[in-house]
Amino acid sequence: MTVSIAHLDPAQKAAAEDLNGAVVIQASPGSGKTAVVAARVARLLDRGVSQNRILCITFTNKAAEEMRSRVESYSSASTDGIWIGTFHSICASLLKLHGNAIGLDPGFTIYSDKEARSVLREIIQHRSLGPKVTPRKVQGEISRAKHRGAVDDGHAAEDSDNHAGITALTPLLHQAYQAALRQRGALDFDDLVVETARLLADDDTRQRVASPFEYVLVDEFQDTTLIEAEIVKALASVHGNACVVGDVKQSVYGFRGADYRLMEQFAESLPDCRIHNLSTNYRSARRIIATSEHLIGGSKATPSSGVRPFRTDEGSVRIGRYESDDEESAAVAVEIERLTVSGISGYAGIAVLFRQHWVGETLKQALKTASLPFHVVNSEADQTYDIILECLRLIARAETDCGETSASDWVLAHREVISSLRGMVACGLSLSNLIR
Repeated sequence: MTVSIAHLDPAQKAAAEDLNGAVVIQASPGSGKTAVVAARVARLLDRGVSQNRILCITFTNKAAEEMRSRVESYSSASTDGIWIGTFHSICASLLKLHGNAIGLDPGFTIYSDKEARSVLREIIQHRSLGPKVTPRKVQGEISRAKHRGAVDDGHAAEDSDNHAGITALTPLLHQAYQAALRQRGALDFDDLVVETARLLADDDTRQRVASPFEYVLVDEFQDTTLIEAEIVKALASVHGNACVVGDVKQSVYGFRGADYRLMEQFAESLPDCRIHNLSTNYRSARRIIATSEHLIGGSKATPSSGVRPFRTDEGSVRIGRYESDDEESAAVAVEIERLTVSGISGYAGIAVLFRQHWVGETLKQALKTASLPFHVVNSEADQTYDIILECLRLIARAETDCGETSASDWVLAHREVISSLRGMVACGLSLSNLIR
């Protein structure tokens, strides 16, 4: 099997072929970083590296699937054995395999954010803390407290000023929350990372867990937290082959403890680390790149780095400033009407991006008022999903758990169904057929 990388430009090719040791790839937007990382993995397979010796960490599940698909397009080898997934999924797998070393039952349940807030709601109500102490705010404080075990960031302090009362209660609520999770045999998403870091803290355990991973690759490294960066170093500590990819100018998760400076620190902390720069943007029109670089250039923390446009078309950018969310949302509705009435675009050709859910609510109201059709992507999960998930978890527990107060009314009303499903599991029915 020979992997062709003729489609890569010289900078991409150099990054794709620099396989051993510590490597940092600084990849600007649209510079083909996914193609480069996929080519690196394909080259490793071409050199005879076993699939299960390669670990590739992505930021989202969708990115993991895209990465797997890209590798398969470059290589005739199967990718089934490669470890490709998010920090949370990789950490969950490691804890299932090795968690007993730190006293974790391998049968632990992973609670979603929604389920975690349900536990916190019970704790808050039991202590009669009042309406200002909400599960969502407490969840954020606890999450930051877990990451402050490794890093004390300015974002936490900023948020603490706004919720001083909640911050003071955090240690007590955190303790009660973790006790409730332990009682349920559950971990939340932050626990997956925190417990993995605890697992890797022991030298002998780290050697055993990290030895299988000869090559470690991490995408979107600018949005990792310090504790996640330490996990990467630990997993790459045995063989020393670590490649991280990212762009400090694209860091958007500082509020959850991410620190773009970790890319620079990563390069400085590892011996003979080599840096590759991917600065040609193949995606965006020239004016969009120029505007972005101008805006970024105003930041002392992340100065412009001279991204070069590949495309020759100019494109267009308009910037608007508004006094309120309502005014901004109304302007968006007016712009959509202008684009569709003039025939410049149909509704399906228009996307509205926003950073916070509460902004989306204002936008939805403005679009409804203007009688404009829209579809919200990644909105709240369908109730059917929650019912199936709750059923599966109750099937896995003792039958007496069907009476627990946290179960939904639907589940409580269908105990016979759950009992029947338990029987199907006992007879060997597959998980996929059980879900159907």
